[in-house]
Amino acid sequence: MSVENVKKFYEAVSQDEAMKQKFVKLSQKYQGQPMDEAKAYTIMEQEGLPMAKQMGYSFSMDDLKAYGEELKQADMKRELNDEEMQAVTGGVTSCILRGTSSDPPVPPHYCYPFGR
Repeated sequence: MSVENVKKFYEAVSQDEAMKQKFVKLSQKYQGQPMDEAKAYTIMEQEGLPMAKQMGYSFSMDDLKAYGEELKQADMKRELNDEEMQAVTGGVTSCILRGTSSDPPVPPHYCYPFGR
């Protein structure tokens, strides 16, 4: 198990619509429910990791957390694009999320995708 497996998993999910839909369904299952970091971790550990393993990507919650930290560090070092700058300065009212076509999806524990 390794952070490298997490990276490969997110790359695969971003490119495979069927894989992506499995996690969309998981997220929808908890939509509207109160969600905190502990609950998101538990859901990912009990449901998300086994799904990833069935898809051929085995990693631990520690690996997932380490990957999230790598993304955070990379985000802190990069410059904001025009859309993000407008959002920060009040020019846009919607939230800017990572996971564009050029970025891998956000690790589930990083953005609390369940129930939000």
